[in-house]
Amino acid sequence: MIKKIKGEFDFTKATFYEFGRKTMPVVGRLGIQQFVSSFQTSGGQTDASLGGWKKRRDRAPHPILVKTGRLFRNVKIRSQRHNKVVFGTTGVPYARYHNDGTSRLPKREFIGDSQKLFAKIDRVIYRNLKKML
Repeated sequence: MIKKIKGEFDFTKATFYEFGRKTMPVVGRLGIQQFVSSFQTSGGQTDASLGGWKKRRDRAPHPILVKTGRLFRNVKIRSQRHNKVVFGTTGVPYARYHNDGTSRLPKREFIGDSQKLFAKIDRVIYRNLKKML
């Protein structure tokens, strides 16, 4: 959702950088919270997993993808600049197979596009732009 902000604003390169420097850490924290919560809710946090993850065949007592917790503990900000944040995992070679799916593994996306997250980011951007006016 895009809201109109009233007022005049001289958006120079320096102010754009400063805006991003203050906004992107908040965006990063929101993303980590959103993606890690997928493990608590068995999916549903990205647009591709809105209905939740495919159920498992075994009767293990732990939530899907949370046997040791290694995968969700390694959801990190891979890079962060004044204009973008990139999320990923580190040190978990099987993460992409679960996130993207394979011919033998169902797709259980925990990092990806999320309208829920985009709406939260829009609110943060709107608030921070209003502060700059």
